Amino acid sequence: MLNTRKILTLLFICTLVTATLLVSGCTEDIDDAENMNNEEIESETISIDDITDVKWQWSGLIENEPASRSVIPDPEKYTILFSKEGTYSIKADCNVGSGSYTLQGNDLTLAPGPITLAYCGPDSLDNQYLSLLGNVITVSLDNDQLVLGIGENGDRMLFVEENIESLDEIIDIEWQWSGLTETLPASQSIVPDPENYTLVFKSDGGYLIKADCNVGSGDYTLEGKDFTLALGPMTRAYCGPDSLDNQYLSLLSNMTTVSTDNDKLVLSIGEDGDRMLFVKGNVVEQ
Repeated sequence: MLNTRKILTLLFICTLVTATLLVSGCTEDIDDAENMNNEEIESETISIDDITDVKWQWSGLIENEPASRSVIPDPEKYTILFSKEGTYSIKADCNVGSGSYTLQGNDLTLAPGPITLAYCGPDSLDNQYLSLLGNVITVSLDNDQLVLGIGENGDRMLFVEENIESLDEIIDIEWQWSGLTETLPASQSIVPDPENYTLVFKSDGGYLIKADCNVGSGDYTLEGKDFTLALGPMTRAYCGPDSLDNQYLSLLSNMTTVSTDNDKLVLSIGEDGDRMLFVKGNVVEQ
């Protein structure tokens, strides 16, 4: 009887210890899972500062049903720029537009706004691009890429930051002002005489400018994607009622970033996503 009681006592103690270890292990697993989830949420949550004031180019699309990954042939034709004021501007091939957005944690919603409706050709992805943007529900960053989640299937649009790779792309070239795209309201205009409005960047940090019948010079600075012009001495002759010299100088004084797009120079103006377009004129001898 005594041996039986000892055996039962030992079995009870072993059972109690085993149960304690199991509960402890499960608790640790739960705590570890919660910590991992918290760390994952913290790492994925982005700030508005992470995505604003950057020109993002659509570079790829990942689809889950069926599983596929495609590369966008001309990322510079499909861009989006978010402002801190809750608005965005887009370029969809030959069309430009704007709208408003809401960002709550990683949840992103793009409200459609005015957009030009030109026909961009049979190979254009403008309609697909606009359709995808209309179904964006999340935003995140992955290795300096902007990732927009589409719908409930887990499809993702991938964007890379627009920037020039080197000053060598733009210096010692006579750039002629050929057009202006504005987002509020959405419009595109062509400059009648591009050769009358030129810009030449020099390797020493200076630039030369022609604004119709006036000429001048100044200095420029490039820090990352940020590009600014400091206006210098300039002639002030009257160039006639049809001249765009004052508008040209005013726009240049408000430029914020520079990039290249299919051999064109693109100067972004202010916070609204307006863009000055330049085509190559003559190569300038050093």
